[in-house]
Amino acid sequence: MNDLLRKMLDEAFGSGLFDGVIDILTMNPQTKFPTAWGIMTTVYDRIMVPLGIGIMLIWFVCAFLEKTTHEDFTFEKWFLEFGKLIACQYIIVHGLELLAVFMSMGIALFKQIQNLGVASLTSPDNLSHTAWHIITGKDWSENLGVMQALGYMVIFLLPLLGSLIAQIIIKVIAYSRLFELFLRGAMAPLAFSDFFGQGMQGAGFKFLKNYFAVAIQGIVIYVILLLLSVIMIDVLAAHVTETMGLFIFLGIYFAVLFAAVALILKSLSLAKELVGVN
Repeated sequence: MNDLLRKMLDEAFGSGLFDGVIDILTMNPQTKFPTAWGIMTTVYDRIMVPLGIGIMLIWFVCAFLEKTTHEDFTFEKWFLEFGKLIACQYIIVHGLELLAVFMSMGIALFKQIQNLGVASLTSPDNLSHTAWHIITGKDWSENLGVMQALGYMVIFLLPLLGSLIAQIIIKVIAYSRLFELFLRGAMAPLAFSDFFGQGMQGAGFKFLKNYFAVAIQGIVIYVILLLLSVIMIDVLAAHVTETMGLFIFLGIYFAVLFAAVALILKSLSLAKELVGVN
């Protein structure tokens, strides 16, 4: 029973809090989920590419007819419009290869930051020990009686439940990023069809920026988790004492934890700001 209680505290306050999150963030959809990637490729090639080219031709004809009514429309401009048409078609047909490059770039950047070794996603070794002392009034090596242990198990569920909720939220966001990479990839030709319609402000360029933002969202989440690990240690070192109350201890811990979770919920919008997407 005592070992179970210690394990509950280790789960709530130990280094396993972010187990599995890094694996999700570094997954390459093309190699990790080949079946899903195959379905996305089939949808892209057989449905979305013809649809994207059709829409591209409609936009081209409308724009071309509108520009030919201008007095300053010259042969050079006519040639430029057809050059854009050919380039746009090439991007639609081969766009999935470009998106795969963006995904690989995001993973490579993630691993470079991870290999810097500036910090690790671990909680201080004695944090669960301190929690044990604050809650039970005993040292980590001291055991509780059976009835005491049963009573404290209910209390131990509080930090464990809070940590599990935080883990679930972070993993949901990480998996949502994977789903978004697949969905955006499958529908890309629709955005590419208007690649040169409005220059750098066209739907195609905006789509690429948004896709790259999703690709580097994993980096943003990872940096937030790194900051959480470091800030958690500093905050608890400055405020936690073995004589403080249980709820004060839990309040400090979960205030820092869920502040980071709230920021992770905004990770995609932060990534979009970094690449200049409104």
